[in-house]
Amino acid sequence: MIRYTNNQEQSNRIIELYMFVNPLGTRCLKAEEHALKLIESHKGKFHFRVIAFHNLQTVANYMKALNIDASKQPEISQNLYQACLAFKAAELQGKKNGRNFLITLQRDVVLNKKTFCYDLLVEVAKQTGIDVEMFLTDLHSDLVQKAFESDQKIAREMCVEKNPSAVFFDTDDTNYGILIDDCLTPDILEKVYQEIITPEHQVKRLTSSTHLPAARRIKHYLRSL
Repeated sequence: MIRYTNNQEQSNRIIELYMFVNPLGTRCLKAEEHALKLIESHKGKFHFRVIAFHNLQTVANYMKALNIDASKQPEISQNLYQACLAFKAAELQGKKNGRNFLITLQRDVVLNKKTFCYDLLVEVAKQTGIDVEMFLTDLHSDLVQKAFESDQKIAREMCVEKNPSAVFFDTDDTNYGILIDDCLTPDILEKVYQEIITPEHQVKRLTSSTHLPAARRIKHYLRSL
């Protein structure tokens, strides 16, 4: 988990931000970039974690967004699954390396229109400076498979249903988290952040705010990370 700190911040409060993404998705790439800008632009302390979320519904949503023929569902599903495993394999060499690998892969597929394939994974691994031999070994390991399954469990526990989604936790109010999906714009992320750091904020008030239609209250996920 990545921690961002500012020496001028006196509070012990930590904002935890989980970002659930499709590893090849256009909207997910934008959401990640928005989240990173939010974190970098504030004085607070953050824990930031990106999780690749994958199931039949996220595959269907991805195909619908790109107008992909239903006959390609098995191929698309397998590609997304392999991209999730590749991200986890890269993360074994450090969270920062994993995040750089993911964003580079997304930009290659989304912006540079490169075809997702095994060779592209190797190319991205080289570009981001991770140990390629170790990466390829880990890619097919039980460890990575178990890590992927653990991530999917986290998504279920946090009530995540689609990509991209963001979950905010405030260590000053550990009973609840805020889940936002489908509208991860810079303005929405900023509004949630401001609500959380406002003194005596109430999660119930946040989730009923008319300017945050997709925000809702979820139970705090008890983690041991």
